[in-house]
Amino acid sequence: FDSMNSFFPGHYVHIGGDEVKTNEWRHSPKAAASASQLGETAGMLQEFFNNKVAALLKTKGKHVLAWDESQHIGGLPSDTTIMAWRSVNEAKIAARHGHNVVNADNAVYYLDHYQGPEATEPKAICCHSSLSQVWNYDPMPSGLTQQEEQRVIGGQGQLWSEFFPTWKHVEYMAWPRSIALAERLWSASSSLSGYHDFHQRLQARLPDLDARGVNYRHLDGH
Repeated sequence: FDSMNSFFPGHYVHIGGDEVKTNEWRHSPKAAASASQLGETAGMLQEFFNNKVAALLKTKGKHVLAWDESQHIGGLPSDTTIMAWRSVNEAKIAARHGHNVVNADNAVYYLDHYQGPEATEPKAICCHSSLSQVWNYDPMPSGLTQQEEQRVIGGQGQLWSEFFPTWKHVEYMAWPRSIALAERLWSASSSLSGYHDFHQRLQARLPDLDARGVNYRHLDGH
């Protein structure tokens, strides 16, 4: 993290914290010894890590981001920004506990999911998130107070690439869903006229992708 601070001038540093497997720690004499010194169990070492890294980043003037699992672990500063990926409910939990939050709901915003029927689409990790689903998804979680809504500072699409062996495959997964994502995140909901209107306007933008040689998913699915 010291090295990263010198390479990247940005204010935010993401410390991860998702899908942490603690079984290895429980079976590790080294981890057990560290936990014993700290007066904790091996499973609580992530809280120690959160504390230590957050304190280090604070001395560098950095702001901590972490995946939503971390908000249930402990050790994070009160001003940590949570990236809620497991569900929109995680975004609500973060906002209600006073954290700024980025909505990264995997049900819609994971662009490594299939865009259409699995039988007719290139290989993806699983699941389904179509162009219309991305556009129709409101990045602002429902049921929040006005004050809690102010803590939802944005959204993010994820495109994990372990199932995509070529850049052309990555492009296919990204476009044009990323255009739908950008419009929803950068436009006031009151200014939007519905998915049909977006679909019509999108057709005028696709030649831009053609001109740049981008391998996007055509609107007819081919």
